[in-house]
Amino acid sequence: MQWRGIRGMTKQQLAEKSGLTDTTIRKYENDVSSLRQAKYTSLEKLASALGVSVNDIYLSPSSEKPKYAMTI
Repeated sequence: MQWRGIRGMTKQQLAEKSGLTDTTIRKYENDVSSLRQAKYTSLEKLASALGVSVNDIYLSPSSEKPKYAMTI
């Protein structure tokens, strides 16, 4: 998940901040179909923990990527 990297967060930190498990974070990062099938409430938790919108999580590979770290 590019946003986690931009924020300099580990999977464990994102899990703690979002209330999801680190296993879930790993699953979403390793399998995009799992991310696409996630419950909207889980995506809201991820987005909130990362300081982005749910739509930002779904950037396509051809979308322009953020060029700098954003502060929360």
